[in-house]
Formats: sequence, C-alpha cells, structure tokens
Amino acid sequence: ACAERVSDLFVRLSEDEMFRVRKACAENIVEISKAAPLHLRTDKFGPAMLKILRDNSKLGRHAALQHLGPFISTLVPIDDADFDDFGNFGDGAPSLPSALTTELVAHFVSATSNSDAGGDDAADADLRIHCAFSFPAVALAVGRHGWGLLRECHAALTRDVANAVRRCVACSLHVCARILGGEATERELAGAFEKLVQDESEDVRIGVVRNLANFLMILPPEVRARYTSLPREIFDGASQMNWRLRNHLAQQLEGLIALRDVGGVACVLAPLAFSLLDDAVSEVRESAAAAIPSLLRTLREPPPAAAGDGGATGSAARAALQEAVGRLEEAVGRLGDLAASRHFGRRQSFCTALAAIAREGALRDVVAADLLPRALVLADDPVTNVRWALRRALRSMPAELRGAEKVAAALVVLDDEEATWGSMVDCSAVLPEASTSAAAPAAAGSGGVDGALNVGGTGDEEASAEDASASSNDTTNASSTSLSTYESFEDARTDLS
Repeated sequence: ACAERVSDLFVRLSEDEMFRVRKACAENIVEISKAAPLHLRTDKFGPAMLKILRDNSKLGRHAALQHLGPFISTLVPIDDADFDDFGNFGDGAPSLPSALTTELVAHFVSATSNSDAGGDDAADADLRIHCAFSFPAVALAVGRHGWGLLRECHAALTRDVANAVRRCVACSLHVCARILGGEATERELAGAFEKLVQDESEDVRIGVVRNLANFLMILPPEVRARYTSLPREIFDGASQMNWRLRNHLAQQLEGLIALRDVGGVACVLAPLAFSLLDDAVSEVRESAAAAIPSLLRTLREPPPAAAGDGGATGSAARAALQEAVGRLEEAVGRLGDLAASRHFGRRQSFCTALAAIAREGALRDVVAADLLPRALVLADDPVTNVRWALRRALRSMPAELRGAEKVAAALVVLDDEEATWGSMVDCSAVLPEASTSAAAPAAAGSGGVDGALNVGGTGDEEASAEDASASSNDTTNASSTSLSTYESFEDARTDLS
C-alpha cells in the first residue's frame, strides 16, 4: 500500500506544471524504480518516463534520455541463474521485449541521432556518452532476441567521432558478447571488435585490450583461430610511451594462454611474454611475470597423441614428448638469460618470475633443477633491488626447497640485510630529535662543536662502535663464506644436486 501511494505521488509530480519538478523526476526515477515492485515499474513508472521523454521542455527530455538506459534495465529482473557456467547469458533471457520496453528502447536509440539536439553539439555528445555507457544494461534487458532493436545504435556508437563514446563501446564489447553468445558475436560484433582494436585513439584500444581474453573466449574456436597473431600485432603497434596498453596486454597473457593450443602458445605468446618481461617499465614486467607459470605449464604438456591416444605410434609419441621437453628447455633458457643479464632490471624480472613459478607445485622440479641455482648466484648482486626481489622469491618457495642448506644460508644473509636497512630507517626517524636535544647542552658547556662531540666521553660509545663494526665484519665474513661457492651457475647447481 505504501509503494502504491509513493508511485501515485511520483506520477503526479512527473506531470507537474513546473519543468524543474518534471526534470527532477527524470533524474531520480531509476533509484525509485529499483526500490519498487516489478508491477509498479511497468504499470506506473514506465508510462511516466514516456511522458517525460515527450515533454515540451528540452531540459526535461535530455534528463530523461540521460537516465533512460539505467531505467530500462530495472524493467526486466535479471539474476545469476540467467547465466551459464561460463558467464554467458543463457536460456533465461527474455524471448521478446515487451511493448513498453520496445517503445523505451526506441527513445534510447534516438539519443545517437541529432533529432533532439537543437544545435547544441555539447549536449548531443553528452547524450551519446550516456547512451554508450548504459548500452550493455539495455542489451541485457532486451536479451539476444531483442538485439535487432539495438543493432543500428551499436554500429552508430562504434563509428562515433568522440573518443569517449568509442571507449565506452570498447570497454563493454565483451559484455555484449556474453549476452549474444558465440555465433551471434561472430556475426554482430566481430567487425566492431576489429575496428576498435585498431582505433587511432590509444584509450579506445586499451578498452578492447583490457578484456581481450574474455571476448575471444566467447567466439567459436575456428573464429578465434583468426586472431592468433593479434596480441603480437597489438604489442608491435603500441607506442613506447603508452606503457598502460602494454601492461593491460601483459595482464591478459594468462587468459590468452588458456585459449591457445601448444603451437600457438610456443609461436606467438611465449615470445610476447618474454618481450613484456623485458619491458622498460617495472609494472609491465611484474604483470608479465605473473603469466610465466601458465606459460611453462602449457609448454611442457605433450599433445594428446603423446599422452597415449590409441592412434599414435611409439615413435610419434616419443617425438612429441621430446618436442615438449625442447619447448620447456628453450623457455627456461630464456629465463636464465635474464638472470645472467648485465641489466639489473632483467635480473629483477627473473626473480619476480621465479617467485610466481615457485608457488606452482607442478613446476617444482623445474625450479629445483634449473632456476634455483641461477637464482642463488644473485644473492651477491651489487643492486639492492635485485637482492630484495630474490629474497621475496626464496620466501615464496615450498618448505622443502626453502629448507635446503644453501638456500637457508642465502636467506639468513638476505634477512640480515633487510633487518639492517629497517633499523637504519627507524634510527633516521629518531636521530634528528635526539641529536638536537644532546647538542644543545654540549654546546652550552664547551662553547663549540668539539665540546658537543665529547659529551659523556667515557669510552662506552667507542666500545659500542667497535662491537658494531666487529658484528658487521662477522656478518660479511659469513656471507662470503656461505655464498663463495655460488660464483657461477654450474657451481650452484652441482652443490644443490
């Protein structure tokens, strides 16, 4: 009863003689519709919205068009049951939109034209941005069977001159693909995808790249194969200054690897991963390092024939297994080249990748036999950031690897170094205040700097300094003793074995 009274009051306000009141109704109808029962949304709020859309005030009409997309999404109840296990919009989609929804969608589509702009280009562009931003919600409301109502609108938004409009379309392309499904996505969205991924605006391309794996996952496998080389083309076409595009591409590597067969991963994605792992920006390298475990797992997997498929001969199976081993050795060798590089950024990337690989139980043998010996050589690296990255990598290893004698010795030295730096930071926060309070009476008593330096000259400070120096020498000697055998990769590998 309360909802009925509120809805009746809202309808009366939407017909108020003051255009500001009607405009305020259009601006708040979405939140009120969300809180109302479904039958009131269609019986009361829907007709009220249509009246405001036909209002004689341009400000009222524009306010209604700006909020029309979110309002349409409230007319059709959608829950998680309407999506399948892969996130695609399944059989729960409405078969056909209602007459009310169809009429509202017609007004929504009109926002992409200049019919109501009145010569105001800024207002017209603003309406198109609102339309592009709320387009996925409207598409979800009408379902795949109602896509025909939105086809021309989507094509117009894809061709829009405003970068902000095309960027909204690019960011929501994978959502529309989930609503349409695989075959309809190929027919309706493949052209828009190819156009936006080559857009002149880097922001638009980023909108596509940040959801690249999610979009390609919807496509049928035979269609997806046409875009095998696309990630490399995106990387080669990216500006050196646009590191965000490369970072989003690196974040998509793991999902792209899951969609490709071993051949596609070895030929396209593996070289791309190592190119991103050698990027000049550290955030890009870290994103690429997170995909290295998936890359190694895929490269070491033999094809189904080698796993025992009935049609494979013994020689073919052995050849396939040897090919898988060769792919893995090549990838591990490229990681080893990073560890031996003269550039500290590459050595740090090796440690970051090692930390990600160490958390994968299936790759434990690769870590112990090939990567860990190369990593221990970096315990004496002259660059602090490399040593700290190595410490994080060793700390993330399983207990049986972390407990090895040489690994434990390296961790003791690296932990002591970290504690030393931490104590220096703590002292730097206290030292200025302490030195100020100690220097004042000293200067007053002796009349100069010499007196301030000799305050409390009992010899205890000198003894403490000597003890600290001796402790530092002991730590240094321990470090050189425990790690002296790791001056080369082969020495470290021999000791670990």
